[in-house]
Amino acid sequence: LQAAAGFARLGRWFQAVSPAVVQGMLTSIGLLILLSQLQVMLGLTPKGNGLDNLRAIFSLITADEAAPSPSLVAGALGIGTIVVLLS
Repeated sequence: LQAAAGFARLGRWFQAVSPAVVQGMLTSIGLLILLSQLQVMLGLTPKGNGLDNLRAIFSLITADEAAPSPSLVAGALGIGTIVVLLS
């Protein structure tokens, strides 16, 4: 499909879309993927949409519990691993 669009010289039509729009769309997709993978890192099951994933993460962080939950321990281990990889 992309080759056919190139042969038909349709590239100029795609220049009408602002690069900021494309970057915003890709950023939002990336954030949704990040939120679902953060759920997996915390040992939770990803929800149906990004807003539910965000609510579940905040409810886990703000939960008033005396002992740390396994999800928070798994999250701390995952964050520690990411820090070691980036350093």
